[in-house]
Amino acid sequence: MKGEGYVSTARRWIRSDSVDGRIVRFAFALLILTLPQSIRADESRPPNILLIIADDLGYSDLGCYGNDLTDTPNIDRLAAEGMRFTDAYAMPVCTPSRVAIISGKNPATLHIQHPNPHHRPWGKLRVPRMFWQLRLDEITIAEELSRAGYVSTHIGKWGCGYSPTKQGYAEPPADDVAGEFAGDVNRFERDNPHKQIGRHLRQAVRFIEQNRGKPFFCTFATSMPHTPPDARDDLVNKYRQRFAKQQSAIHPTYAAMCETIDDATGIFLQVLDALRLNDKTVIVFCSDNGGVIGERGYLPAGFEEPVTTNWPLRGEKGSLYEGGIRIPLIVRWPRNVAAGTTCRTPVSCEDFLPTFCNIAGLIPQAADLDGASIVPLLSEGSILERTALYWHHPRYHHSTPASAIRMGRFKLIHFYEDGRDELYDLQQDVGERFNLAEKHPDRAKQLRQELDEWLATREARLPTPNTDHDPQRELIWGRRDRENWHRQFGLPNGNK
Repeated sequence: MKGEGYVSTARRWIRSDSVDGRIVRFAFALLILTLPQSIRADESRPPNILLIIADDLGYSDLGCYGNDLTDTPNIDRLAAEGMRFTDAYAMPVCTPSRVAIISGKNPATLHIQHPNPHHRPWGKLRVPRMFWQLRLDEITIAEELSRAGYVSTHIGKWGCGYSPTKQGYAEPPADDVAGEFAGDVNRFERDNPHKQIGRHLRQAVRFIEQNRGKPFFCTFATSMPHTPPDARDDLVNKYRQRFAKQQSAIHPTYAAMCETIDDATGIFLQVLDALRLNDKTVIVFCSDNGGVIGERGYLPAGFEEPVTTNWPLRGEKGSLYEGGIRIPLIVRWPRNVAAGTTCRTPVSCEDFLPTFCNIAGLIPQAADLDGASIVPLLSEGSILERTALYWHHPRYHHSTPASAIRMGRFKLIHFYEDGRDELYDLQQDVGERFNLAEKHPDRAKQLRQELDEWLATREARLPTPNTDHDPQRELIWGRRDRENWHRQFGLPNGNK
């Protein structure tokens, strides 16, 4: 056997039916099974993606964004181990944001707005006819990622019209988890039935467990901390006592919901660690719009108490001030994103689709995307070749119809009721206290022209004068039944 070598000898033993051969085969199999999964797995496999979307979570609701009253240690850990974005944006309400996330397109491009039946029947403007669900021929993140072998699911709040299963997502699993973390998942589900976050967490964990051997994309879209506030009693009492000692504008139950989201995030980290998927999973945490300061008659249940504060930002959900559109965004990608880093480049939720395609090694098939991949930013030192971000919100919802543009440090908001423009230097005045439109008329004119040109290229639908306008009743909220609302503003069968 002098020239055969160890490899050839081992190969001959493995093929042999002798006792020695069987022992060698058993030992070899045992060695393979005991190797870390990260070594056994195909190293060329693209990373998993876990997208956690909170509902109406404000920019100032997390510890890593300056909140020292609400406990969010697990989300803070994501920021400490990844990149925190200071100038991340969504749309002012949920459906436009979620459509932008899964399609990579601005809702103005798609003529989509939220189907909520709130309206002002005697307001100055009549809102334009808009669609309320994403067309089936629009390519979603799930459909893009399927080309790289990903299996995808969307668990929780959808808000995009047609079922996720018609847009490339698999049905969430209904069975129980089976791993060593099952006890913690079951306890969380038992203790947190509020807004179904416990059940949704179990489904997400089970999906990860079932698909650990292939690249997966899991969206966990909780309905927290959306009003009306609802959370388990021990957390509510904890914050009620804390806020009695330290004055806070945050509702105790709202703070409890924020901590509940954080607890769920902690379980995800535990599960990924137990399955040895930590280093192979990108976690993206964000909100779908800014926080709600107060509901003021929107809810059928009549909840009228203060909800949260977006300080130092101005405005709230439904407005185009920073408090309505600036959101927390954290990306944790071990070995690719340096721990504890901060990015101040403006990014948007419409960047998610091209970013996830980039992570998966794909070029998006979808045409005319409004978003851009932020992967270059994750490595620091790179910039995005993009001049501006845009918003179009032609309806009444916590504000009046408006459109906006951010170009560099400056932002202009155009209000349709009276035609006024407001210009702000966000680098010097993030709270938008000082309108610079009269002080810098040339810059205001430039941004307004850029905004108008963008709206024109998107064929954006604009509000029109309301022939039923009544100054005595213009601030009164009316209600349509949802069927009539869809018939007038969204078409009964969607965007066909």
